Amino acid sequence: MIRKTAFVSFFMLISFSLFSQEVEVLDEIVVTATKTEHKVLEVPARVELLPAYMLKTHNIFMVDDILSQVSGVNVSRTEGVYAKKSTVSVRGMGSDQGRTLILTDGIPLNKLSTGSVNWNMINPYTVSSIEVVKGPGSSLYGGNAMGGTVNIITRSPEQGVHGYAAFDYGTYNTLTGNAGMTVRKGSVYGGINGMYRQGNGFNPYPKELQNEETIAAGVEEYQAGGYIGWDIDRNNNVQVNLGRYDGTRGTGDRIFYGDSIIDATGRYRDNEIRFRYKGKSGASNWEVAAFYLGEEMNETKYKSKQLYDVVADRKDWGVWLNYGYDINGKVRLMSGLEYKGGLVDGRDIYRTSTDMVINRGKSKTFAGFVQAEIDPFGGKLTFLPSLRYDLSRFYDAAYEILLPTSATSSLVQFTSGELADQAKWQGAFSPKLAMQYGIARHTRIYASMSSGWRPGSLEDMCRFGIKKTGFIVANPNLSPERIYTYELGGDVEITMGLSLSASGYYSDGHDFIYSVSTGRKFMDGKKEKDELKVSNIAGVEIYGGEVNAVYSNFLLTGLDVFANYTYTHASIKEYSKTQETDEDLTGKFLTYTPRHQVASGASLRNRYFHASITYRYTGSQYMTDNNSTQEEDMIVAHGLVDIRAGYTFRNWVTLSAGVNNLTNKVFLTSSDQVGMGRFLYTKLEFRF
Repeated sequence: MIRKTAFVSFFMLISFSLFSQEVEVLDEIVVTATKTEHKVLEVPARVELLPAYMLKTHNIFMVDDILSQVSGVNVSRTEGVYAKKSTVSVRGMGSDQGRTLILTDGIPLNKLSTGSVNWNMINPYTVSSIEVVKGPGSSLYGGNAMGGTVNIITRSPEQGVHGYAAFDYGTYNTLTGNAGMTVRKGSVYGGINGMYRQGNGFNPYPKELQNEETIAAGVEEYQAGGYIGWDIDRNNNVQVNLGRYDGTRGTGDRIFYGDSIIDATGRYRDNEIRFRYKGKSGASNWEVAAFYLGEEMNETKYKSKQLYDVVADRKDWGVWLNYGYDINGKVRLMSGLEYKGGLVDGRDIYRTSTDMVINRGKSKTFAGFVQAEIDPFGGKLTFLPSLRYDLSRFYDAAYEILLPTSATSSLVQFTSGELADQAKWQGAFSPKLAMQYGIARHTRIYASMSSGWRPGSLEDMCRFGIKKTGFIVANPNLSPERIYTYELGGDVEITMGLSLSASGYYSDGHDFIYSVSTGRKFMDGKKEKDELKVSNIAGVEIYGGEVNAVYSNFLLTGLDVFANYTYTHASIKEYSKTQETDEDLTGKFLTYTPRHQVASGASLRNRYFHASITYRYTGSQYMTDNNSTQEEDMIVAHGLVDIRAGYTFRNWVTLSAGVNNLTNKVFLTSSDQVGMGRFLYTKLEFRF
């Protein structure tokens, strides 16, 4: 522990960090860290705010793209717009999106079934800013917030009628159209937006693996959204949002079956409904919110000379009530009650036989929290204690095979009924205590102790299936993950425009959920694969720090320069080896977690012109639990350069262009697939 304390102190002594591109951003209001309104540096936590102008100067295609510039954040979208999913991980949480909570206007996007997020549903033209809170947020938000919380805040419409239309064209014949309109008349407002994208795609397999059975993986997707709201008075507002997504993505596989030729694809349909009422009267404020997320998925698979469709219906819903009370401006209390539920109903439907493999499960969670913001000295010294209790239940699970034949004979051994009787409750307290001392307006130090928790996802507990890495065996007896984090950080304004800061942390994790080899083999046709079981490993150790510097209005007005460095050590501290596992993983590093990351860049903007250049370095990552260093088991260290520039004519027409991955760096992203390399594009945008 002494070594870890020294590490944290070292980070505090040698450097500092900034989480926005302008000093003025430090005075902007954020809400995610406390569920109340505060300036950025009034919150005793590492909060980074990405304002609207950053989204514009970087011409992003997907909202998660911009997060790769934030220290402590690892974004895995190596196939750009052709990626069927993206993972945003904060502070060493690996490739499991379920450990980092993603919100839109405070409402969760993570699916209870997998923890995943459909980033393609979020239209970047609707985003006003993004708040990133690092460190466990379970004391307010419960599960999925072990590593951190990302809140995507959408735009509020201005008075009158406003709209936009944008068209992109890029490499691989990628074409995107985007349009939207907002209307506000007095206290009533609304808006609609839509997007269409298509592209021929690229072959995701390395050249040495390309043959007649590998093809370009294309994309065709639609997104639409709308909202309507009413400002009842200055203190009360109600708003309803609707969203729809329909996308088809190729896998890069061509299937020759009998006289048929089939291009393997996945189709994903998502629906979203959000409701929120916020009010205030005197010293009291409240919020009532509800949401529904639904997804229909259909993927074509070909294994062991068997053609089948993987079909899954996933649904999530929730409702909560928050109430706050301000006591003389020195103590602010916040409390809340929450209910969330979800289900997954999966089916593997064989086209070549009568077999149907069934996976299903449900979960529900009840929770309540309390928080106090104590400010006895007018902002000089503040305290933030909070506590939440979650009670979660996993139930109605099944894994069975209907009308089995030889096509599924090897799977029958897993249908013993182990899931049928599972109906268990799991509860956890998540405390947090944070404090900070304000030295000057933009100079402070803070410290915190916090905890996070996460129950196993539905698919971790009930989904058996063949994957590229092997055959995954679900585990209905998973215990919830826990993590305890100790953090020290500070910020300082050196001169007007130059800000520095640093954060160091140590996390002690227990019962982490991990897919480990059982030592047994599984025959996938003629190919032998490892059998993997979703398990609780005894303990993990994660520590690291972020160092950042920003110089705004450097040399020229509107010129911002930034640089940051992230160090992450994430390893298995203690491993519970049983007869189900064949290897002791103690001391091994967590998969898909780089130890070193660097981001730097510069942007220039004025009324007519904007340009930016960024460099992102990501260190090497292991893809196997035993940390194999074979070429096919590693994501090599790589650096990516992106450049963008645009010009606005007559205040309503903007022409821009850019290159992502300028040097055409190509590297493995999984055991047998690569990213797409250099991507060029042009964009034409109209606003009225």
